[in-house]
Amino acid sequence: MCLEAFFYDYAASKIGDSYVQKHLDRLDLPSKLLILPRLVCGESITKDSNVFAGVKRLNKERNNLVHFKSKHFETADLKGADDFHNMLNQKFRAALEDGIEVIHAVMKAIDKLHGTDHFFKRVCT
Repeated sequence: MCLEAFFYDYAASKIGDSYVQKHLDRLDLPSKLLILPRLVCGESITKDSNVFAGVKRLNKERNNLVHFKSKHFETADLKGADDFHNMLNQKFRAALEDGIEVIHAVMKAIDKLHGTDHFFKRVCT
């Protein structure tokens, strides 16, 4: 969700809020990573890059966490409910740690496209 907010602000500040709302806001996160830098600075991140793979993975992790399906447990199965809760916490923790790495990689890649090594990455620190 952090990257979604960043991409929106990044594009809106460079090409206009109205344009982003009308034409770009509904794109999925990996598509935004490819399209927005191309529109803003004329260069794009490639689909075969680690950054793109990370954003695809992060998008999938986000969807799994936000749209996970609940599971019914009988009252007597507190162990099962606890195990399920622990599994969700582990997935969340892993996604969070991966997300931080991916966000840093995205900021570094966008900095590179803009010919700087500190502007967007500084936002993360």
